[in-house]
Amino acid sequence: MLLRVFAPEFQAIRIGFFIAVLNLCLPSYFSVDTTFLQQHPLFVTVLDPAGPLPLVIVVVGDDGRGDDGAGPYVAACLAGNSPDGCTVIDAGEHPENVLAEIAERKPARVVIFDAARFGGRPGELRVIPRDCIPQAAAVTHLFPLGAIAELIETDTGAVVTFLGVQVANVQPGAPLSLPVRETANEIVAWMYRVE
Repeated sequence: MLLRVFAPEFQAIRIGFFIAVLNLCLPSYFSVDTTFLQQHPLFVTVLDPAGPLPLVIVVVGDDGRGDDGAGPYVAACLAGNSPDGCTVIDAGEHPENVLAEIAERKPARVVIFDAARFGGRPGELRVIPRDCIPQAAAVTHLFPLGAIAELIETDTGAVVTFLGVQVANVQPGAPLSLPVRETANEIVAWMYRVE
């Protein structure tokens, strides 16, 4: 699923650290710049496993459509290696199908991570305000993400945050673009660092 965002003016959050990756899904090969916490406090608040737990990260996307696969890529890298108190759920193109699984985790926080078009640089991350999430259902799923967030909040009392990565290419069969892959690797590296 590709999240289309209506308001381009929210504050951009670009993670500015270098990832050294020899094997993209092994934690021992990820490194994080030590100034990350000072440079990106909002990102840290949203995705920090050291914050209120349990944390559930719901990734949305289609790994067969280029950068729309950023979420499933992050989920694959974190599979079986998430920090304590953190669960990653790959919702694919149907986040409405994982509502019961989210509720079972009794989360304090839920982060919904998806590819987005908000007019930023490819690979740029933004925390997307709820009022900028489209209220109509997308072609790839039955329920709009805003409605899904409301259901999660009602069922669990969790705080739900949307985190979007600006896409470069969502053509069927395309691989992740380099900027989006680098950002996805930065997210994975951050999760491993705070473990």
